[in-house]
Amino acid sequence: MAGIKVPAGTQLLIGKLDGIGVNYPLSGEKLSPVLSMYIANTQSAAFQLCLGILNYGGLGHTAVLHTTDEDVISRFGDQMPSCRILINTPGSLGGIGGLFNGLTPSLTLGTGTYGKNSISHNLSTHDLLNIKYVSRATRHPIEFINELRTVIRDKD
Repeated sequence: MAGIKVPAGTQLLIGKLDGIGVNYPLSGEKLSPVLSMYIANTQSAAFQLCLGILNYGGLGHTAVLHTTDEDVISRFGDQMPSCRILINTPGSLGGIGGLFNGLTPSLTLGTGTYGKNSISHNLSTHDLLNIKYVSRATRHPIEFINELRTVIRDKD
């Protein structure tokens, strides 16, 4: 279909990319047996590539890191605008949870406010329930108003 000839039995294609964006279609999400590969010469450059990919088409989705360095894991988790930070697990299968980690198994992944989404976790049946709360007053409104008056008086 794409005009690419591969040996019989090939199960995965990896394409080396030199950029991110519309001119690099493999830099976006792919639901196929094709992976993108980027090469970075420094950790900082690698983090910048990850940020670029997330900003292009995956804000809030998933970021993956393979390392045993806890300091690098901490910095990666702090810097990536992603709701799922996967460490030492496969990316596409790790993000859907259940197989390689403790994430809730799901094919619908929330992206939080990074991706303009209302949830930041893997969607589950719990998200589809109507949960009703009956809430009772913990104090009378007059009590609260009197507390506010006291605070205001004490400031004067």
